[in-house]
Amino acid sequence: MRGLDYKTFIFQVKTALSGELPGVTAQKKLSPLPNSSERFYIEGRTDAYKSAVLILFYPNKGDSYFPLIQKPKNSRVHSNQIAFPGGRYEEEDTDLFKTSLRETQEEIGIDTSTVHIIGNLTSLYIPTSNFILFPVVGFLEYTPTFIADAQEVAKIIHTSVDWLLHTNIKKKSIFVNSTSSMIVPYYEIENNIIWGATAMVLSELC
Repeated sequence: MRGLDYKTFIFQVKTALSGELPGVTAQKKLSPLPNSSERFYIEGRTDAYKSAVLILFYPNKGDSYFPLIQKPKNSRVHSNQIAFPGGRYEEEDTDLFKTSLRETQEEIGIDTSTVHIIGNLTSLYIPTSNFILFPVVGFLEYTPTFIADAQEVAKIIHTSVDWLLHTNIKKKSIFVNSTSSMIVPYYEIENNIIWGATAMVLSELC
C-alpha cells in the first residue's frame, strides 16, 4: 500500500469486499493452535450472543489508518486485550451494522453520521465468551479526533495499513497453563500484542 493515495485505497477495499471473501482460510492463519474447529462454524448457534466490530479507515498524513482499542484491565469481557471498537447487539439496533456504529460512537466518540459503510468480513465464533463476531468495514473522509470512553477503553492505537501488511509483525508464541499448551500466532505493534479473534479478523483483512 506504500505510495497508494487514500481514495485509491478505499476504492480497492470496496472492490475486494464485493468479491468472494477469503473467510476461514485466512482466519486460520492467525488462529491459536491446535485449532478449535467450533469457532469456524456459525450456523445453528442460536444460544450465542451477537456482536459487531467496526474496521474504520481514515486518512492520516497521506496514509491509510484504522483504530484499535485496548480494553481496560478489569473489563468483564476480554480484559486488557486489543480489539476493534464494537460490542454486543442490543434490541434497539436494527441490524449488526447499526451495532458496530453505535458501539464505536460510545467507545471512541465518532460521529457515526460521517461513516460510510462499505461491507463486511466473515463472521467468527468466539468460544470463550460465546459471541458471534460480525466485522463491519467503513471509512471516513477526514482525519478524526477520537474521544475514548474511560469505562470501556484504556487506550486507542492508531494503526497504519502499511504496518499491517508488513510481514515481520506476524509472530508465534507458546502459551502453557496447568492443563494445556498452545501455539498462539499474533501481531505486534508498539509493544502491543494482538491475538485471538482480532488477529484472525486482521488476517482476513490483509
